[in-house]
Amino acid sequence: GAAGAEEGGGEGGGERENSTEGAGPAPAAGPVARRFEDARPTLTHRAITHLTSLGYVSYVATQNVDGMHRRSGLHRGRHSALHGCVFTEKCEDCGMEYFRDFDLGGVNFKKTGRKCERAGGGCGGDLRDTILDWDDALPVRDWEWAQDEFSAADLCLALGTSLRIEPVGCLPLQAKRFVIVNLQATPFDKDATLIIRSRVDEVMDRLLYELHIYDQVGDDWAKPTYPVGTKVTKEFDGVCELVRHCLFL
Repeated sequence: GAAGAEEGGGEGGGERENSTEGAGPAPAAGPVARRFEDARPTLTHRAITHLTSLGYVSYVATQNVDGMHRRSGLHRGRHSALHGCVFTEKCEDCGMEYFRDFDLGGVNFKKTGRKCERAGGGCGGDLRDTILDWDDALPVRDWEWAQDEFSAADLCLALGTSLRIEPVGCLPLQAKRFVIVNLQATPFDKDATLIIRSRVDEVMDRLLYELHIYDQVGDDWAKPTYPVGTKVTKEFDGVCELVRHCLFL
C-alpha cells in the first residue's frame, strides 16, 4: 500500500480572526483572513479520501490543524492529525474525541467547558482542545500509528510540505520510497525518488486522470485538466508510473 503525508495550508486552510476594535487605523490591504469554519476541502483532500476508500492509499499523516481531511470524509482511523485539530476536543479521562463544526478556539490542551457524553460509559470527564503548542509532545497514539504505517508503506507522497518541522518531517524517509510535491526545496530532496515542483492540486488532478478515477466519481468533482492526447511533463508521467508500479505490482 501507500501512505500520504500532507502539510501546508493550501487553498483549504483557514485562520482565526483577530479583533481590531479600538486598534486604530485599518491596516494596509493584504491577505484576507478566513475562518476555519468557512474553509472547504480542496481537490487534493477529496482525492486522498477517495483513493483511501478504494484502497490505493493506506494512511495519511498531517501537520495541518484545519480538519480538512475529516471534513472531506476521511475516517479518523485512517489518518493522524499530529499537531491537533481546531475542531476536535478530547476527553481527558477516557480519550473519546468529539469533532465539532466550529473552531474550539483553544491551544495547549485547555478545557473547553464541555463534558464527555460517551454513550453507555457515563464518563463525564472534562473535554480539552487538541492543538499543540510549540513545546508540546506529539499525541502518542497518532504518532505511533503514523510511524507504523509509513514504515510499512511502499510509497509515500509528501504533498505540499516543507518537511522542516520535526519529528514529523522525517516520516517520509521511513517508506520504501517517497515522492516530494512542493514548490520549494526541502531538506530531504536528495533522498526522494522523485521531486515535482508544482501545485499539489495539479499533481493530484493528473494522478486521478491516470488512475481513471474521473470515470468513477460524480459531478461534484472538478473536471480533469488533462484530456486524452494532452502532452504533460516528464515529472507528471514519472509520478503516475511510480504510483502504478508501487500499487499494482
